[in-house]
Amino acid sequence: MNLWDNVLNATDEAFVSEMLEEERAAEERRADAAEERRDDKNTGRRLKKWLLPAACLILGVLIWGIAGGLFSRLAGNTWKQWNSYLHPPVDEQPQALIREYRVVGVSDSPYAGFRPVRVCEENQVGEKIGEVTVNAAWLYVSMEGKPLREPFDNEKETLRAEVYTLRNIASETAVCVKYLDKSEALTLDHYYTFINTAAVFDSPAAFWTAFNAAETLLPDGAAAGVLVEDLKLTSIQIGHYSLNAEATAALRDKLLTLDGTASQDTEEQMFSSCEKRASFWVKMSNGLSGRVNLLSSGYLSFHPDNLWGAADQTFRISRSDASDLIRLIEDRGTLDVPDNSGTVTATTGTDIQVPE
Repeated sequence: MNLWDNVLNATDEAFVSEMLEEERAAEERRADAAEERRDDKNTGRRLKKWLLPAACLILGVLIWGIAGGLFSRLAGNTWKQWNSYLHPPVDEQPQALIREYRVVGVSDSPYAGFRPVRVCEENQVGEKIGEVTVNAAWLYVSMEGKPLREPFDNEKETLRAEVYTLRNIASETAVCVKYLDKSEALTLDHYYTFINTAAVFDSPAAFWTAFNAAETLLPDGAAAGVLVEDLKLTSIQIGHYSLNAEATAALRDKLLTLDGTASQDTEEQMFSSCEKRASFWVKMSNGLSGRVNLLSSGYLSFHPDNLWGAADQTFRISRSDASDLIRLIEDRGTLDVPDNSGTVTATTGTDIQVPE
């Protein structure tokens, strides 16, 4: 029996009024519920209308963020990190903190500008090819390596010397000098290797050949210490590797036959897309020494450490060759951890831990 049956059968007026009031309230609740359902449906339609563009926007932001992470090794970003690492801020040094360099150079042709690197072993000396005049003086430089002043005339020495060839090295590249006049810092007993600081070479192989490097470049049996610096997004990881005789010989053989071309690219161009750098010290038979840098961006450079006034020798090599050489060091070398490795925050360039 429904409500209206109850009403029709009811005899009590108050009861009938109560029943009708209850029915009206129920009807209002049903109407409110229906209106709420219509509002929900309209709201859902509005949400659907805006949901797709919003989802596309969110997806675009996510893709942009991921792409930014994957491709953040763009030229400007990577170079900024390398630059802050390679050139950390230098505190101002008092002018009193200076270093002295003995600057010696041949003053007359055809060897004008040739500069000494070290005493030459007598078994490297060839035949006499002439006599020259050599100028020598102490040069005073700041802690940053900048000359503070030119030597005064009374600080300069002019010395006579004999010139000899070096075994297996062209005289246009390097010669050997024996002094005839005694000097403040030089002897009459030794031979000294003089290098042409203006010499340029077409390829890494030509450079090694010109200096007869095959005999002494990374000799067998000598454990080569190699630094591999790995550029991360926020820091540079430094690993110190030791190479046994077999790995050293493999690295040397690849270096001696490496193809490439002379490069005048700037440091920014070289490091802008570089992710790894391998660095190790080498020595030539004539006494020239320095560090070799291998950049994964496709460069090899030699930085002389005992030849004042000489420019670096830089070559453009293939990225694959550079990566193969660095991979050889990492795969066949022994990583010294944890004492000889470190991390440096690339954005500050400070607290660089370099293995000894």
